[in-house]
Parts: sequence; structure tokens; C-alpha cells
Amino acid sequence: MKQIMFSLLLFCCGNAYCTDNVKIHGKIINRIADSIIVSPSIATVPYQPNNHSVALDPDGNFTLAFEAPEGFTYVTIIHGNQETELFVQPGADLTLTLDAKNFDSTLHYEGNGKELANFMAQHVLEVPTMQRLEIQGQQLTGKEPAEFEAALKKLQDKEMDFLQKYGANLPADFSDYFKAEQRYNVYSVMAKYPHFHEMMKQKSMNVKNIPKENYVVINDIPEEFNDAYLNMPAYHAYITNVFSSQIAKARAELNIPAETKWPIDTTLTMAYKRMPPKTAEYYAGTAIYRDTKYYPIEIVEQEFEVYKQHFPRSANLENLQKAILFKKTVANGKPAIDFDIVTPEGKQMKLSDLKGSVVYIDFWSSSCVPCLAEMLDSKKVREHFKDKPVKFVYVSLDPQDSVWKKSIEHYNVEGINTHVDKVYESDVVKKYGVYGIPSYFLVDKKGNFENADDIARPSNTEKLIGQIEKLLE
Repeated sequence: MKQIMFSLLLFCCGNAYCTDNVKIHGKIINRIADSIIVSPSIATVPYQPNNHSVALDPDGNFTLAFEAPEGFTYVTIIHGNQETELFVQPGADLTLTLDAKNFDSTLHYEGNGKELANFMAQHVLEVPTMQRLEIQGQQLTGKEPAEFEAALKKLQDKEMDFLQKYGANLPADFSDYFKAEQRYNVYSVMAKYPHFHEMMKQKSMNVKNIPKENYVVINDIPEEFNDAYLNMPAYHAYITNVFSSQIAKARAELNIPAETKWPIDTTLTMAYKRMPPKTAEYYAGTAIYRDTKYYPIEIVEQEFEVYKQHFPRSANLENLQKAILFKKTVANGKPAIDFDIVTPEGKQMKLSDLKGSVVYIDFWSSSCVPCLAEMLDSKKVREHFKDKPVKFVYVSLDPQDSVWKKSIEHYNVEGINTHVDKVYESDVVKKYGVYGIPSYFLVDKKGNFENADDIARPSNTEKLIGQIEKLLE
């Protein structure tokens, strides 16, 4: 069984890319939930899920259709706490059958596109989530550089062996696509090596200055851009990190400490000059969208003006304009957006009921590894303020109510807990502009947003405690 172990932030579909329908229908016996969630990965700004929730009829049957661009589109299918994945092409018409009690071993597809779908079903069966290249690769980062790269190469070779074993009947260009996906997974793991290696050495999440010798691995990451791979999640992870890794390496070599700022538009300038058009348009759009949360409005507006000069007809302009307007609503001193809170015990309240206390809001999910990594430090912060007027509100994006409640207990998430059932389509998630988790907000005793551009994570414990204590003065 492949259970959901980590969060995949997927993309919503926009008219600029969507061209043909994909149909998936079928039957699930011995079901463990009343619906399935189908999420195609399609690169648009903002970077967020395109979840299709489909109810099962009394016999377990379902049907849905969605738009997909040219080429190969990565799709996840979730049923209860189980997950599978596949690739589809425009015009695919698939019939899925499975027994939820034996999820992976009974999963089978028929119809147009079945070769790709069944190839990935076999991949899920033989290479479960925790054995994937990107997961196991991160677990190797404690090794010294040469040993790390050799072990990472073995993981990549394992994927190539799988392709050779099962890829005979696949579309001719898919083999190249699959090989590229694994390369980009390797590059992304390599980009994380300097920071992850130092975390393992220091046994701490809060690592500031990384020694320059950690960056020797970065030298082997090429600039390998290709617009044809824009909808590939591994390619997205690669383009997100490639320039920032180069800058981090340069900082380390120049002995520039972490607290010394670097021009934040550097990666955007690099993207405009060195990425192909569609990749640059997408990368810069997502970077500016992200910056609306972390940087002052004046800087974001400057970035947006440059973006418009490069891509005056971009389909992303409207969403970026909306994000900038939203930025102004969560600025320091602006009233916090109110929302309903229903605790696991059924107690009902509103965020506004907490006025008089400083409130730290944490959007999280039990399937989000970075969220869970912060929880131990979150407990330390809670304990520091246990006798002071500080409230910690945890908004879970777990799709299932039962999973949420079990996760609160399992991960010791003490505080005011509440849950949204439509994930990224939930009202409060949209109002707060949450497009990735973990995501944090800080509200002062008067009920206004504070530290909107620089909210510390729990793992940056000292800084977060300082921010909260200032609001208690």
C-alpha cells in the first residue's frame, strides 16, 4: 500500500495551456472513503493544486474529465489515505479498477493511454513513496560529498533499470521524458545537499551560515532548461532552486554571513537572461507571487513592472495583480481576516474572539513533511509563552477529518485546532492567500496583522519568540 507521506503542491489549469480533455472513469470496490481526488499537475501561476473531488456512487463507480496540455501530464489519484500516480496525454480515456483493501496490487487501467498508466501503477507497486529517489536522496545528505553523489547515482540507476524492464510498450518520447524527470530529481536533491548536510551535522533545523565546502556538490548541477518539461513537478523543483543554489554558493565562497542581505531580484535577472521564454515566464511569475508574501509591497511592485516589460501578454498578469492587491490587505496594521474555528471537540468560535491575545496562525497538514518538521520547535515556542496571552491556532488542510484528529494527537499539536475540508479551495485558505504550506501569520492583541513580510518559523525559535514578545509589550 502506498500511503500519503508528503505534500505535493500541484498546479491549477489555465486557458493558456489547456487543449484537450482527459477522461478517467472506473470502479473502486471495498472503498475506504466516499470520493477520490484527482490532481493533474499543470504549470500556471499561482502554484497551487487543481483538485477534482469526485463522489463515488453506491457501487463505487465514478467518472470525470479534465483539461491537459500537450505532452505528458503528471496526475495523482487519492482515495482515503492511499495514493497512486500516473502520466496522461491529451485524449486519454482510461478505465480504472481497484480493490481499496489491496490498493497497489489490484490497480489496473484499460483504454486509450493504458500503457503509460499501468507503467506508473507498476512503479508505485515496486518503488513506494519512501523509496523514491527524491526521498531517499535527501536521506543520503548526511554523507560526505563524493559518497553522497555515488549513492545518489545508484538511486538514479535503479530508476533506469525499472524503465528498461517495463518501458518496452511506452510512447517513444516518454522514455526521454522519464529519464529527464529522474535527472531533475537528482539535481533538486543535490541543490538541497549543502543545507541538509549541515542540518544533519549540527542536528538542528535552524542552520544559518553553511561552510563553503558543502557547496562542492553544486558544481555538478548544470543549467539544463527545457520548456517542454514545464508541467513536470521535478523540473519545477529544479528551476526553483538552481539559481538560488548558485547564489548561496557564491555567498559562502565570499564569506558573506546569512544576516547580510543579497539583492533579492538577482534570480529574476538571471532567469530573464538565461532561461528559455516559457520557463522564465513561469519561474519569474511564481517567484513574484511568492515574494508578495515575504517582501515589502514596494519591492514586489517593482518586480512586477519588470515582469510586464518582459511578458506584456502573459496569462499570469491578472493573478499577479490580484496577489499584489491581496498583499495590501495583510500588511502590518491591517485587521486580520476573520474566520470560523471549529475545534475537534466541536467548540465554535471566531478568530476575532481571540482579541486581547497575540495569535500565531499555522496552516499545516499531516502529509506535509516541512510542516511536521516544525512541530517540535512549535512546542518549544508554546511552552515559552504558556503563562502569557498568546494563542496558537493550527489550521489543518488534511482532506479527511479522521486523519486530522489522529494527527493532532500523534504529533502533539496543542493549541486551538481547526480543520478545512476543501484543502486549497477552502474559504479561509483562499482569504489568507495560502498557496503552500506551512504558512504562518501573526496577529497582535488588537487583532491586526504584524510582521507580515518577515514572520519567523518555529524552527527559527529565537527570532519568533522575539517577534511575539515585542507584541506583548
